[in-house]
Amino acid sequence: SRRRHTRCSRDWSSDVCSSDLVAPGVACGVLVVCLLAFLSLFKSYQSQEESSRAARVAHQAELERVKQGMSALHLDLYRTIGLVAGLPDEEVAKRRAALPSAGEAVRKQVQALTQGRDWTAGPVKALDVSMGAFLQKADTAIDLATVDPSTGVAALRSADDERERMVKALDALTQAEQDHDAELT
Repeated sequence: SRRRHTRCSRDWSSDVCSSDLVAPGVACGVLVVCLLAFLSLFKSYQSQEESSRAARVAHQAELERVKQGMSALHLDLYRTIGLVAGLPDEEVAKRRAALPSAGEAVRKQVQALTQGRDWTAGPVKALDVSMGAFLQKADTAIDLATVDPSTGVAALRSADDERERMVKALDALTQAEQDHDAELT
């Protein structure tokens, strides 16, 4: 800007030229663009966080469904033991054959939920081991109940112990997932 000569030495108003007004206008424009970019990024982050939170809640709900599936399997086992004396051999064989597939369904659910995790370590491995032992002991209990219902019920107690281990392993897995989710937030 050039200083123009005015009558009053203190009159600077006439010293402002149009090129002096461009810089503040550009600065305001840049500031508005930056503000809009920030708001866009913030909205994107907020949306991503909400999506992540919804995924975590769905994951926890799926773990709870696994636990309910294990409980249903256990309840069905008690029903089978109670009815085994009056069931035909074919029905007993059918129920025994259904145990491994029900256990495999639970295993697949857990595998899907723990995708990318190591199946040889921690609560996932403990759940897998206790599931295998539970299925084996449940099958033995049904087999023994065909001979003597009281013996089958007694054998079912060892399957109960394995079910408790499965529940504890699933609780540990749920806690590990919650801890993992907490680390992400």
